[in-house]
Amino acid sequence: MSFAIFELLLIFICLVFLNYILKYKKILLDNPEHSNHKLKINLGIPLSGGLFIFFALIYSYFYNYISLDFLFLSLSILILGIVADIKKNFSIKIRFIFQLIILILFILINDLKIPTLGSEILDKILLYSYLNQIFVLFCLITLLNGLNFIDGANGLSSGYFLLINSFIYLLITKLPNVSENIINLNIIIIKVYFIFFLFNIFGKCFFGDNGIYVSLIINSYLLINLFVLNYNYFSPYFIASLLWYPAFENLFTILRRLKDKKKLISPDNQHLHYLLMMKLKNINFFEKKGKKFFNSLSGLIINLILFPGFVFSLHFYNNSLYLLLNICAYLIIYILSYIFLYKKNFIVNENLNI
Repeated sequence: MSFAIFELLLIFICLVFLNYILKYKKILLDNPEHSNHKLKINLGIPLSGGLFIFFALIYSYFYNYISLDFLFLSLSILILGIVADIKKNFSIKIRFIFQLIILILFILINDLKIPTLGSEILDKILLYSYLNQIFVLFCLITLLNGLNFIDGANGLSSGYFLLINSFIYLLITKLPNVSENIINLNIIIIKVYFIFFLFNIFGKCFFGDNGIYVSLIINSYLLINLFVLNYNYFSPYFIASLLWYPAFENLFTILRRLKDKKKLISPDNQHLHYLLMMKLKNINFFEKKGKKFFNSLSGLIINLILFPGFVFSLHFYNNSLYLLLNICAYLIIYILSYIFLYKKNFIVNENLNI
């Protein structure tokens, strides 16, 4: 117990030091002027998420929890995320190409495949190795871009990943085939997300693209490896129930932009968390609060809404029908919430982070 507290304190100090260095050296700081949809008051906040998590991976490597290949791939996607964070008008097409290259290497080197989707017809397709890996690649690239869309409210992405890894830990206690390396890596990552969340919810540091990219690599590695070893013990739809939100955010955004005849790659301020933020701003009880308050509160509310679904999924982790019903229920909640908030918030021409 005392060692765990000491470890949390050490992680806390490391994040304070990292944020201080980034601000002192004026590197990897959020610059709202690089985009027309960011909250202008966020100028100068460290985008330290990926670096902070990567230091935890270095620590994990020295304890042999991860391989050198995994560390190298994490470094590669971290660098891509850092470039995306600091380079103004970084070509989305070039970024997408590098994302594909790194994720393909990640899949091939780790031989990531999905053993089953709970359907005989779909499983026949997965028997073809290249189709299986293409499916994994499609899932990862969809999640990556969806996670980018939701990374706009303080505490939303960091809290979301904290929830995911916490429920991975709880799932592990129910599974018979789990390596010690996976357990230890997940515990370290939970501690890192917890400390980062505390800073992030108060707007002291942000995930940035670099944090999203590294987090995707880690969590996809954990979930796929757990499933490969235990697919007879828990449903693939448990994973879907953890990850539906960014995936659906991506799909919904694409459909919305197609409907509005907008470019698919054009940023906008009509994501769910933004609409919620604007709704909170219009509540009289909160009228004297600042933009950072609404930003953080919207992230916290969304994670609180997701929490019961995670609890339900853990309870029925091996029941595909109930898990699918859970996902469907949340999709309906998302759509109804979006329609309600959109009607309440006509297009607002304020520059807020999405």
